[in-house]
Amino acid sequence: MTERLPITEADVQAYADGRLAAGRRAELEAWLAGRPADAERVAAYRRLNEELRALYDPVLDEPVPERLRAAPRARIRLGAAAAALAWLALGTVIG
Repeated sequence: MTERLPITEADVQAYADGRLAAGRRAELEAWLAGRPADAERVAAYRRLNEELRALYDPVLDEPVPERLRAAPRARIRLGAAAAALAWLALGTVIG
């Protein structure tokens, strides 16, 4: 017989997101049946998920503005240069 693992916050979050495996979902639902406060917390997480999707899902279909598509490349180069300079400065201080 397999030992049941305790329900974790990660399980609760995955359940609220609809991403918990079927077998574990049944265990969590049984666990929630005896814990009304936790069941309400999960219901609140689900409501929040629905509200966020309603607000932000339409944005997923919008095209990325040109100014934002070009910006990351410049930032990466500047960041790499800054990191290289910091590395060199650290090497001279330590060495």
